[in-house]
Amino acid sequence: MKEKNDLFIIGAGASVPYGFPSSEILLEKIKSKASSWKDIKKDVAYLYKSELNELERPGIIGAATKLSTDLNMSMMVSIDDFMRNRASSEKPILKIQADLIKRVIAEIILNSEKNIKPVVDWLHYLCSQIDRGDAIFTNSEFITFNYDRLLEYSIFNYLTCDKKHQSKDAIKEINKMNIIHANGSLGSLEQIKFGEEQISNTVVEGMRTIWDKNTIGSYEIDECITSRISRSKRIFFLGFGYLPENLEKLFIVSKEKTLVDKEIYGTARGKTDAEIKRLYDLFYSCGAKNVEISKRDAKNLIIDFFNV
Repeated sequence: MKEKNDLFIIGAGASVPYGFPSSEILLEKIKSKASSWKDIKKDVAYLYKSELNELERPGIIGAATKLSTDLNMSMMVSIDDFMRNRASSEKPILKIQADLIKRVIAEIILNSEKNIKPVVDWLHYLCSQIDRGDAIFTNSEFITFNYDRLLEYSIFNYLTCDKKHQSKDAIKEINKMNIIHANGSLGSLEQIKFGEEQISNTVVEGMRTIWDKNTIGSYEIDECITSRISRSKRIFFLGFGYLPENLEKLFIVSKEKTLVDKEIYGTARGKTDAEIKRLYDLFYSCGAKNVEISKRDAKNLIIDFFNV
């Protein structure tokens, strides 16, 4: 297959300017939502779209009641950390809690889609550069660790509004790009309309965490990730938190030569100098020929590297 020049690896921080929560803020939103459950049976039934008696038997109500307390007592700083101890557990109550949290996350993200902020940020700059004739979409590939479909939605708007493609043709172009959602998503734009959908079992079924075991399609996704990294020349990390488990998902592990001769550029807002140094050490140990990780945001990285 033809070598691709650039690979964009996208984390939650890249969606924040558009009104989506970071992992830390998402945890606070989930705590707030769970604390606001007044009639817990009714509130949880809404998340499952089920009758109350269907929730009593598998212990969902009991798990939900305990979840609010667990969230407030937890010493974790992000939803990723909180979920680690639940999604990987074999205890039924913790598995139920993990599923319940996914449903709350889906509700929050779907609400963010409905109330997307009308800002001009990195996706606008990227599309503007493409419109000047840069073949970014044809010479690049995308891996996102986000459940949201902000990337696809932005490309759809560019193709239908600025290039005047028919909606069906825009969807075909997006499908051909084969954007990888490493941890699943809320569904394609064809299945789940952006900004219009409500929480449903179909939405939640497409979500998973890095700690879920033996999920459907996980092997195929790993194969796609491997091939995308191997054929890239430059890798851009945008709004990525560099969670060790997510780096392992990308097969970026110390001294494993998965980045030989590749250039690595990334954002690191909120990271300390010591954390950034450890990232340099990791990437160089994997064979990277050049690494530049800085505290700039995604918009400024795009501006710096794509001559917008």
